[in-house]
Formats: sequence, structure tokens, C-alpha cells
Amino acid sequence: MVNARNDPFVPAWSLPRQRDVGQRVTLWQPTHGGHVGFPQGPIPGHVCAMPIAVGGWLASQLHTTQVRDEIDG
Repeated sequence: MVNARNDPFVPAWSLPRQRDVGQRVTLWQPTHGGHVGFPQGPIPGHVCAMPIAVGGWLASQLHTTQVRDEIDG
């Protein structure tokens, strides 16, 4: 679940904590990102941060699943 902590429409105090969600839910709550997008770099910036971060997370989950399957297999 992705929520920027500086979202002007969804205040940080209302965001779930890990104890509020299921065991298989991963919370990613970066300090910055606003409401629509996670721009980075000098103006005009780029919006590659989100796809790169999500891709990295997915790759780590795939690796974890493969290792778990090898152990259980």
C-alpha cells in the first residue's frame, strides 16, 4: 500500500500502521510524494521513482518467494 506522508488530501495521521493491516500487506509511506506522483530531481523533474521502487519491491518479493519455494520444496 503506497501513501505519501505529505499527501494534502490524506493526512499522515489517518494512514494505517503495520499493526492495522494484514500480515501480507506491505506499507510504503515515504515522507514526500504528494497526492499524485512521486516527482524527483530538479524542475521539471521526472516521475520514475515510483515505477523503479515498485519494480524493485516486486523483484525482491519474487526472490523471496523463490527462496521460500526452494526451502519448502
